[in-house]
Amino acid sequence: MSAENVAPHAPRLNERSSKTLVRARPRHARTRSLSLAAIGLAPVLIAGGLLSVGGPSVSTQTVTLTAGSQLTLIGHGLGHGRGMGQWGAYGYAKRGWSATQILRHFYGGTTAGKVDRPEISVILSGKNSVNVHADAGMRVGGQTVAPGQAVSLSGTTATITNGCGGGVVRTVTATFVEPLNMGPSRPPGEFLKFCGSNQAYRGALGFDGGRVANRLHIDDYVKGVIPKESVPGWADSGGAEALKAQAVAARTYALSAIAGGKKIDDTQNSQVYGGVAGEDPRTNRAADATAGQILLNAGKPAFTEFSSSTGGYTAGGRFPAVRDDGDAASPNHDWTATVSAGSVGAAFGVAPCAPWRSSRPTDSARRTAGRSRFARSARAARERCRVKRPAASCS
Repeated sequence: MSAENVAPHAPRLNERSSKTLVRARPRHARTRSLSLAAIGLAPVLIAGGLLSVGGPSVSTQTVTLTAGSQLTLIGHGLGHGRGMGQWGAYGYAKRGWSATQILRHFYGGTTAGKVDRPEISVILSGKNSVNVHADAGMRVGGQTVAPGQAVSLSGTTATITNGCGGGVVRTVTATFVEPLNMGPSRPPGEFLKFCGSNQAYRGALGFDGGRVANRLHIDDYVKGVIPKESVPGWADSGGAEALKAQAVAARTYALSAIAGGKKIDDTQNSQVYGGVAGEDPRTNRAADATAGQILLNAGKPAFTEFSSSTGGYTAGGRFPAVRDDGDAASPNHDWTATVSAGSVGAAFGVAPCAPWRSSRPTDSARRTAGRSRFARSARAARERCRVKRPAASCS
């Protein structure tokens, strides 16, 4: 199943090489590539989001490999697997689950909560200066800026000009330029736009700690996040409830990070956020339908991580590990990749080991083992090969 079959606007799947996994939105989960660092898992012939090493439910056999031997890695899922699986949410939504049911399934132990549209500040990583205009006018330093005028900020000084780059009208003291009304869900004419690119943002634009930032209501922020982190087209194929669940998860995740003292930005370091340009009417409806809704853990916003595809089981951790039958809809539910034994040896700085042990979880092991980290297999492989290097890692 490909993303094209899910929705007309879902991005195409790309297969960069035999060492790279297929990637499809949702894209909050970092792309997992089978780099040489990851190839260190090959001696146990298990890789991916789901794996099991050792124990009575794993069948093993000894095989002799040469540098030219080809190893097939069998894996499941894409991403860290903690919290909600986005493809799983979509799969469950198509089965008739509500957003509430989806959230309860993936975020066990949390309770529903409500916030009254607090303002947050989002660092815009690709911006270095603030020079903005708005069709309906705007406000800066307590003064109204007329339509057709622009404002540029430098330190604590705001310079009002006749249009972008025009003559100076006056200067005032300010660090943020605000729309005429800071309320949520304002009309497009009030959106602030950067001069030159005309890239529009809801809320105010200015400087936060010396960096360009967008200050806006949490629900307006979520509108710019959902289409970047999920697939708007899911709403057209029975997945609207998955987008609502995504809205609650994204809103809660941001508030949890802020409560923990973290600055949030518009990249995958936090959540991908694209401002008005990235919005979609279908995901905006999901944000509006869940306005103010969050999940609480011990009375505080829960750290609602999510990733693209769990491979059938979540990782556990902050939330109980659960089976994810909805993930069957994911194009990365099951995957394989082929590497050479020589590449494996090169990854560990040794000649190919012979003999190596091939391990494969039985069906019962896969049902009960859940997920495990790559490092577990990498350590076992390294010990057998007597490699004197740090454990392999995978991103």
